[in-house]
Amino acid sequence: MSPSPQGLSELLGIIAKWERGDFSEADKDHNYIWDLQDGTLGKARGLLGKEEELKFIGEWFLNEEKTEVTNEGKRPDGN
Repeated sequence: MSPSPQGLSELLGIIAKWERGDFSEADKDHNYIWDLQDGTLGKARGLLGKEEELKFIGEWFLNEEKTEVTNEGKRPDGN
């Protein structure tokens, strides 16, 4: 992958957002990189909500069947 100067600028912008902890457009950012690499599998279709994200993390990374979420968007253990 060798992006154009405009593509390089876009990638640096994505990195800058992510360094600030701004993942509000992570789906669009992912798809930009995916398109650069001629992706054919794994196109993002949107962002997960907080509860969906915690459930995904629990199922795939913490080996939990269900991760509960409080009204503040935190698990009962405070994380």
